[in-house]
Amino acid sequence: MIYWAVLFRIRLHVINNMPRNPNAKRKLLKALYDLKFATIYNLAFKSRGATKDSCLVGTGRHITQLERDGLVMPVRKYGYLRDERYRHTFWQVTKEGAQALGYEQYTPIGRKSVQNFPHQFGLIDALCGLYFLFRDEYDITITYPSTANSLDGYKPDAIVRYRHKLDDRQYDFIVEFERTRTPKAIMEEKIRLNEKVTNFRKHGLSKQAKFLYVFTTENFDVTTRPVEYPEYVQMIERVENQFRQLLRKARELPDYRFRFALLHQFKEFKKAVWMTPSGRRTKLIC
Repeated sequence: MIYWAVLFRIRLHVINNMPRNPNAKRKLLKALYDLKFATIYNLAFKSRGATKDSCLVGTGRHITQLERDGLVMPVRKYGYLRDERYRHTFWQVTKEGAQALGYEQYTPIGRKSVQNFPHQFGLIDALCGLYFLFRDEYDITITYPSTANSLDGYKPDAIVRYRHKLDDRQYDFIVEFERTRTPKAIMEEKIRLNEKVTNFRKHGLSKQAKFLYVFTTENFDVTTRPVEYPEYVQMIERVENQFRQLLRKARELPDYRFRFALLHQFKEFKKAVWMTPSGRRTKLIC
């Protein structure tokens, strides 16, 4: 009797310590490696829970297990912010995590200021929309240009490269996330700089590279999850009104170089939610 009780406890211990859905954790680790850094809110892109908490719980559990195994760690930050683990902690892959994925190249993320948190959080949401929806079809590389490797003095928020897994087609997108500038300021301070970038090939980009502007306003809480959007209809309407102003100011820009979308549409970025300067809805890749 004692033998069977001991055997039962051993089996229970083994079951409880078996990795839960190891493929899901590996895909999450790969996503974090490709994105470079992200919060659990961002990484829970594929979750389909009926509430915010139910959307986050599975991803949160995976991150906890990956941290326990030494494969991910928090990005250090400075400045004061009332800390909520899920909402305010950016995660990055460790050197051991990169090696577990088969990568020798590893660059740790430096400390981040909490003052930049809303911009960085919204940018990562936008990049998640450009990553998770396309990763089955394309190999995706995301870079964050520095001042040293700017595009003729213009430093975008990110550059996303897609390379088709079957036919090797390449698409390059220069990404800007805007939440504090007015439509007028976006035109004068950002897009006028874009127009000076005339030779994409000089910077190692496809000559068909496009500028992607993902827009929201400063009053929109970027940490709001899509499952919560029905509670914020008026806030979203105000964002859309500002977006229409931006499109009116951008209508003289060339359609072949610019695309505009709303941040709260980030889960639909593979659909025809992108606007050309002429006002036509289109897909990112047609």
